[in-house]
Amino acid sequence: MAWRPELAVVHRHADTAAEEAEVVKREHRERLAQALDYQQRGLPLLPVDPDARGGKQPNFEVLESVYRARSWGQLGERPASPPEIEAWFAAEPGTNVGIICGKASGLVVADVDHPDKAKLRHPPTPIAQARRGPHLYFAGQGPGRGFAWGELKGDKSYVVAPPAPGRTWLIGLNDADAAPIEELRSDGATVSLLPPGPPVTQVGTTTCGHPYESDSLDPTGRRYATNALAVERALRVLGIPLGKKKFSCILPGHGPDRHPSAAIHQDTDGVFRYKDFHKPCAPDSLTLAEVRASLAAGRIVELAAPSQARWYRRLFYEAGLIELDLRPLDVHACSDNARRVAEGFALLFALRGLDDEGPVPFARAFAGPWCGMDPKAAYRGFRELRALGLIVKAGMHGRTHLWLPAGPNKKQRAR
Repeated sequence: MAWRPELAVVHRHADTAAEEAEVVKREHRERLAQALDYQQRGLPLLPVDPDARGGKQPNFEVLESVYRARSWGQLGERPASPPEIEAWFAAEPGTNVGIICGKASGLVVADVDHPDKAKLRHPPTPIAQARRGPHLYFAGQGPGRGFAWGELKGDKSYVVAPPAPGRTWLIGLNDADAAPIEELRSDGATVSLLPPGPPVTQVGTTTCGHPYESDSLDPTGRRYATNALAVERALRVLGIPLGKKKFSCILPGHGPDRHPSAAIHQDTDGVFRYKDFHKPCAPDSLTLAEVRASLAAGRIVELAAPSQARWYRRLFYEAGLIELDLRPLDVHACSDNARRVAEGFALLFALRGLDDEGPVPFARAFAGPWCGMDPKAAYRGFRELRALGLIVKAGMHGRTHLWLPAGPNKKQRAR
């Protein structure tokens, strides 16, 4: 057969395509291996979308695929396991990962966006190079704070970790232990995690640091819902971009869009609400509690006042504004369904405990979204907990059953 140059070109193109495909596969394997290494170090992770918001937005498609919920706050409370992380990469091989900061990991990261304005001094500590500037990892926890040079990322925030594009370790996690955040200096002064103002005060089991009001918690969540700084923290949990008047709608079934289709606005009653511009859409304005519940349920939901209060409290707890006395149930011998329901029930009971320790309603329709599960699976898990005596019936409210965790003092807590 005579040599044909055009066939040589085809072969070269095929070889190049195969080589490029192999490079991509190798990069995906490296990302998975690095993510599993982070997990083995005890670092809580979340999947990050490499194509959204410059590669900084949570990977909502992966979250929905693996957890049937688009929120990531639960990953700070119950870090992802190796099988879950492998499921992230099975759903999206090119996903990046973020390291959750603050209380969840014991790490505070100095995100230096303007190196020319940063005059930082500190002991050796892990440092990763990002696109705009370095990420300096310190041991500590707190709410985070903005500076002229960037920000300290603390509770309920995260940083995209290497080997995401544009990110690499300058001083790796094996090269230096995280230095205490108290040893970070800027222009010779200690870099505080809290903004200037009165010290943190504690009201019951709710911590409220300046500039939040000392009575910011109420049964409806209204005070936090009218506080711009508290709402900003909540928007981070929801994955809503800050500093934009309009953005792509995050509600189930509505995004991503080619054009901005949602916004946050402050209503006449002072409450910040989520405005959805899709038509038809009823309602077109949701509270942030309803947005959080809708993301968990996988559909748009309207909440009655009692459920509104529960989801508001959960959102502001996930935003790091509420501290809880969580009392986990003994579920070491239970199924995965029962364990997940137990975690959700313990959270609900602790949130109720901010007022008192009375029994709580836990209907199937509520328990599914609350626990990030299919309602039928949640019901099976709940039945298992009842059969094991870990959750006991404690009365009725109208036609609704009320429940308590089992324990030596359950009689004193029953109403």
